[in-house]
Amino acid sequence: MSTECVATLTTIDARSTPRVIETISDHTSAFGNDSNFEKLLYQHLDIEALVHEFAQCLYRRFSICRMEFSLPELEIEVDLRRHNEDQNPYPNRNSEANPQSEDYLGKLQYNMDHSRKPLGKLTILRSSAFSVFEKYLIEGTVADLCGPLYNSLRYAHACRSAYRDALTGLYNRAALEALLFDGSVDKNRSTSTVMVCDMDRFKWINDHYGHTVGDQALTRFATSLSTIVNHVGSVFRYGGDEFVVALDSVAQRRSVQLAEAIRSTAESCLLDDGTPLTTTIGATKVLGGECLRDAFSRADTALLAGKSSGSNTVVWYE
Repeated sequence: MSTECVATLTTIDARSTPRVIETISDHTSAFGNDSNFEKLLYQHLDIEALVHEFAQCLYRRFSICRMEFSLPELEIEVDLRRHNEDQNPYPNRNSEANPQSEDYLGKLQYNMDHSRKPLGKLTILRSSAFSVFEKYLIEGTVADLCGPLYNSLRYAHACRSAYRDALTGLYNRAALEALLFDGSVDKNRSTSTVMVCDMDRFKWINDHYGHTVGDQALTRFATSLSTIVNHVGSVFRYGGDEFVVALDSVAQRRSVQLAEAIRSTAESCLLDDGTPLTTTIGATKVLGGECLRDAFSRADTALLAGKSSGSNTVVWYE
């Protein structure tokens, strides 16, 4: 199962020096040559599930209390904590009713990379201090994690690419269709409002300034959308100069304010010669129990009405 690549484990401790260990021959794992342990790790492609499995293995061997993992590149933050001996070692993720990491006597931290590609930061915590031998074994065991984690990272990038627009970095049409038809983009979210935004005069911008400036206009508008919708919804590039906003459980009054913020902010997105961008928006509230594609259809109808009556406006389908 192992791959012939170098895993670099950098201990985050001023008193120690970084150590490079080979994932095949230059380390000693707490699980020795147990092939089942490797198979257990390699069966997970989801990064969070992999980290959770690894934490449980460390708990059984070293009675750790908590493990944290972060990978900013994919906006992943995992915090797994053990509550008591009789429960699942990590029943609640990201619980706030636990001590801070500074309160643990045993603390090990590693920056991991695989073939010079960052894999994330791992923190292992225990109420009692780790012995020198335990640190040695844990270091070798963390090295065993690098190969499976690298595979999971490649899988995550592939999934991300499949659902991301290459130019703007937003969700793409495939992601939107997944949301409209089965809600698979994020099953934990409940969409309350759908907006369809169309950049005004985009064909004229392309014809007058060229496609390079047209791409700049798209990315600037996409950035403004992401900034406004951040933490309250998702933004999709539907195609060309059309974008879709899906707001999560946002009150109607707030939705109206956000739609107007998108319209007014677009005007401040200027081309290099000072020409402002404008957008026309069709919006609708998602009715209880209805399919999201029906709400999208209504928002699209509202957009057409807005384009017919002019531009740089917001039209709600009531």
